[in-house]
Amino acid sequence: KLSRLCFVPACFTGTGKRDSYPSGIGKMDFSETDARHAIETCVQNGQLTPEEAQVVDAASIDRFLSAPLCHTLRGAVWTEREFSFNIHIDGGEIRKENTGTPVQMQGTVDLLAYMQDAVYVIDFKTDRLTKENTQPKIDSYSRQLAYYKMGMEKMFPERPIKGCIYFLQNGTEIWV
Repeated sequence: KLSRLCFVPACFTGTGKRDSYPSGIGKMDFSETDARHAIETCVQNGQLTPEEAQVVDAASIDRFLSAPLCHTLRGAVWTEREFSFNIHIDGGEIRKENTGTPVQMQGTVDLLAYMQDAVYVIDFKTDRLTKENTQPKIDSYSRQLAYYKMGMEKMFPERPIKGCIYFLQNGTEIWV
């Protein structure tokens, strides 16, 4: 049903991407309420080394575990982390002048949650928001999330698609 608990710090993923498994959130059991306990459990289970556990951003994880978004995700029928998709769409769905041109859309959703009433597309971000950069970042990430939602609408036509950008550094949720 829910993914098992395992925090993987970005610096140990081997991808070099800063937002891969951001701030230590990898596959996780959303019923967990304490980041330190969860990290210790991962060490005991061999999912993290003690050295890896020391670099996990426990404060960001605690913030997420107590966020309204996480409370909602606890009701998921199923979740999948790093959900990759590859679909074909009409180019007109992206730009009107491309109508009739087939376009391949692919991406990887940080977290997909299949709920009773909708499918949630969650995009985790590690950026530090400031007064100056907040709106440009939201605008940029909203466009990316809109494309992810478009892809999920094709894959899950029976459910409404809801999208959220979640900033781990301060717990900001932006619903798109």
